[in-house]
Parts: sequence; C-alpha cells; structure tokens
Amino acid sequence: FNFIEYTNASEISFSADGKKITISDGSQKTTSTQGDFALYPVTEDAPKETVALTDTIVKLFVAAAKYTREDQYELIVSHIFIGDDSILASDRFIAFKKNIDRELPKTAIPRSVAERVSSIDPANFSQTENKLFFKAGKVLYGFQKTEATHVDMRKFFDYKKDTSFHAPKSELIGFNEMCLSMSPLKYCHPTIEIVNDKLILSAIDGDYGVDNEKEIDVVGKMESKFKYDAGTLNRLLKTSPDDELSFCRVKGMMYITGDSGFTSLIMELL
Repeated sequence: FNFIEYTNASEISFSADGKKITISDGSQKTTSTQGDFALYPVTEDAPKETVALTDTIVKLFVAAAKYTREDQYELIVSHIFIGDDSILASDRFIAFKKNIDRELPKTAIPRSVAERVSSIDPANFSQTENKLFFKAGKVLYGFQKTEATHVDMRKFFDYKKDTSFHAPKSELIGFNEMCLSMSPLKYCHPTIEIVNDKLILSAIDGDYGVDNEKEIDVVGKMESKFKYDAGTLNRLLKTSPDDELSFCRVKGMMYITGDSGFTSLIMELL
C-alpha cells in the first residue's frame, strides 16, 4: 500500500521469486522478503454447485441478525441459521423465522457475516467444511466458519392459534419508546392486556414513580396480562415488514406474525 500511495501508474505488477516478492509500475519497483510462501495457508476453492440468493433473501439475513447478539460463549445467540426452506435466529428472548421459496444447505452464519453480506445483490451461496462463500458477479467473498452448527428452531414456531388480536405496530413502538425515554436506567417492563375490546399498555415504575398507560382499539382476544421488555419488543417490531400485526399468546410466549409471512416470538417476563 505504501508503493501504491507513491506511484502515478494506473497498473502495477507483482512477481514472486523464492522468498521475495516484487511490486513494479514499469519505472520503479520494490522488492521485499516475505517469508517462505510454502508456509502460507492455501485458500479453499469455492464449490461449483451454488444456491442463488435473491436480494430479498439476502436482506432477510440482516433482519434475522437483529434477533442475535455478539457472544463468544453462546454460539446459538450469535448466529443465524439457514437450512431447508427457512431462515432462523434467536437471542433466547426473541426469535425469528421466515420461510423462503428455495432449499438452502444447512449451516450457521455468524451475526457479523450476515450483516456484511446483506448488501450483496444478488449472490450465489456455497460452503465447504471450513468456509462460507458468496459470489456476486466476478467477486467472491469468503468467510471462515465458526464452531457453530445448524440449529433447527422450527419446532418453537409450531403452535396452536386459539385466540389472537390485531394491532398496529407503530402504536406499540411509540409507547415503548416513550417509556424508555422516561426511564433513567433506559429499561422498562410494561404489561399488556385486553379489556372491553381495548388493548391496555401499562408501565409502572416503582423506583422513580413515572407511570405510563395507553389504550388502543383492537380486534381479538387475549387471556390475562402479558409482561415484556420494552426495548426487546421494539427490536422485534422494527424488523417487521408489516404495519398491522397479529399477536397470539401461548403459555409463556407471544407469537407475532404478519400477512407478509413475517413470524417471530418474544418470551414473557415472569
């Protein structure tokens, strides 16, 4: 890079001889010892058989990544998982699932990789035992795999939809953001319940005495109160491509879905 900074040439050439490498622009050159080339690792070739990823599918990678968190000790929460016709992710508090129109090879993709490749449009995906490959045009991107293996989370989304209600996500997002902005510690655990066809959002702050409440007209039913983390729910709601969402409470979870096929869940706080 130092050579490139001081040359005016539009092209440069590289040549290797033994343990030395030479960079030249035709009028000047630099030769440097680089060690034994035989000791350098050989990059794996990408498999010829690939799976085409559309712009829509690649952008789902970054949507799923929002349901993960960086954690070097918890591989499940720091990766998204692709396989069969599904893209899945979870940080143990919220979870994401989206079915797509093609079969994907089973693998785990680190959160950072999922975020980086989201701008590649389109891409052909393949993998080896140690690497993930994304090819866009003439450019091949390669990423080292981690120790994580594919985790099939689809069973967590197999639930019986007895009762549910519909609500606009913007109303919930706005209430949560208001509560978080008024909390000195920037966390809040509101509850929601349905009373007389109205969704009642309530946040009681016993430490600082700032209580918030909001009523939303809704269609549907839900049994008893549901307590959640405001910041976590907003992270989920903001990834939804739908404005109107369906909420279905099953035991200690709230399933949140949309007409686009968006499917997610959030764990109840006890």
